[in-house]
Amino acid sequence: VGELPPESLKNFDTPEKLRESIKEGIMLEKKEREEERIRIELLKQVIDTSTIPLPDSLVERQLDRMTQDFDRDLRARGLSLDEYFKQSKKEAKDLRKEWRDQAISQVKMSLVADQLASVEKLGITDEELEEQVQLRLQQYLAGRPDLESKSLEDVDMHAVRSNLHSLLVSNKVFEFLLTHATIEEA
Repeated sequence: VGELPPESLKNFDTPEKLRESIKEGIMLEKKEREEERIRIELLKQVIDTSTIPLPDSLVERQLDRMTQDFDRDLRARGLSLDEYFKQSKKEAKDLRKEWRDQAISQVKMSLVADQLASVEKLGITDEELEEQVQLRLQQYLAGRPDLESKSLEDVDMHAVRSNLHSLLVSNKVFEFLLTHATIEEA
């Protein structure tokens, strides 16, 4: 690793402990990349073998959500969707066309996950959901003293709960798929 600056050691007793921590971090990162590769492969296989009918209205709704998310991300960076369109010389229909395949995949996965969760009874409890809601709110407020004194009235709690519920069920579906899949090493 070479010479380490003294400030690198402030949270470690010895340079060896710092090196061990770095090694553990690298191993964890490799493990997470492999898990993500497996998730992507499982997702692709599930989508490719899905026979669930795909209503175009759901794809259009997903494209609407993707556009809203993109708009929110742009606004967080101080740019509006209209400004983006002017700068990129694109229109909303161009984005929707570019994103259509991704929206179809997301809707298919959502439908398959919902059906699998229902058949295999992979739901979550109200307690699990509430625990995650509280955790996310704490994370949202962490390090933001200006927000701590304000109420959370600007937060759409219904949307937070709905999104977390979907995420938690999706995670349970992936865990179910992982335990029932034959995984080949890359």
